[in-house]
Amino acid sequence: EAVFQWVVRWWEAGTRPEAELLAVMKHVRFAIMDASFVQVIVRAWPALDSKEGRDVIVLSLLDAKLALRRWGFGAHLVYVLGGSFGNEAGEELSTVDVYDPRTNAWKQVASMPITRYQHAGVALDGKIYALGGYGVDILSSMDMYDPQSDSWHLLADMAYGRAVFAAAAAGGKIYVTGGADDNYGSMEMVEAFDPLLGAWAAVASMSVGR
Repeated sequence: EAVFQWVVRWWEAGTRPEAELLAVMKHVRFAIMDASFVQVIVRAWPALDSKEGRDVIVLSLLDAKLALRRWGFGAHLVYVLGGSFGNEAGEELSTVDVYDPRTNAWKQVASMPITRYQHAGVALDGKIYALGGYGVDILSSMDMYDPQSDSWHLLADMAYGRAVFAAAAAGGKIYVTGGADDNYGSMEMVEAFDPLLGAWAAVASMSVGR
């Protein structure tokens, strides 16, 4: 983040051709930045609001994603996110416990920003995502956990609140399928989240709600 902010100050201090900015930006490692910083600060900077500017960001993230797939990412850990320890109001959890099979031990890490139960969790490219479920009401929100900084970040909401649904990572995206809506009806709608774009998109629905 500090390198990007330095480049911003350098660029805004004078008048230079866009090609010079893009040449410098190719050496900025966007993939190791906090995801919320990229979404809120980097993508909002007008100097990169062109096809060429956006391509620099996307290509940097793609290169890092390919490296992660080649080399793997960290230890194989088991994350338990939220849930409920009873049937009464106030018994929902936001805590996160992590099990390490190598040491046969559990530890607590940063709690989710909100309580969730009957939700879904997905791991993708070294990050943990908690989606939907129930809090006070049915949830459409998604939070991302970064193990490197032990912190959670709110990302884009799904189009629909849903609980007791399935979620999976495939092809660099997160897919959510079916589940129960706020009237406890079965849903057939399917959505896909693209971390590079920071956005959800509808994909083909299932034949029936489930």
